[in-house]
Amino acid sequence: MMRNIKINQFLLLITVAVFLFMYPWTKEIKVFRAKDVNWEVLKSAEKIKKFNTETFGFLPQYKLNDEILQLNGQKISIKGFFKKEIHGNHKDFIITETVTDVCFMCDHDEHYNMIQLLPELTEKKVFDTLRNDTLIKLTGIFEINQKTGAHSVFLLKDAHLETVLN
Repeated sequence: MMRNIKINQFLLLITVAVFLFMYPWTKEIKVFRAKDVNWEVLKSAEKIKKFNTETFGFLPQYKLNDEILQLNGQKISIKGFFKKEIHGNHKDFIITETVTDVCFMCDHDEHYNMIQLLPELTEKKVFDTLRNDTLIKLTGIFEINQKTGAHSVFLLKDAHLETVLN
């Protein structure tokens, strides 16, 4: 009788161990973690200037590869240098791969990788307190701005400051 109890306990232990081992593979795993994106992916965007007969000037357009297109609408995480640009009553927040003094809304030939940040109202107050050229890590929803002549092809909606790195 004592032997049957020990065998039953052993079988129960084995059953529980097998269940705990197999359980993660029995359910669909949902990933809520942001995908880490590095600037090398975004550098592959090819900037082309096309002549626009309406404005009688050249407008930037971008040729994007599949890797960038697949990021559209995805939650991402990225590190970069913060910059605040003030244009009259309008303020833009951006992050760049490197520290730069180039205005992203100005018409110039320099192309540097940057993402325009579109934070929620409460997060705007956080970004207002940051100094230019602060290295930060952000999360948000990556979107591609498809408008012809857009100064910023990459947007980060619901941008959220994760960490200040310097």
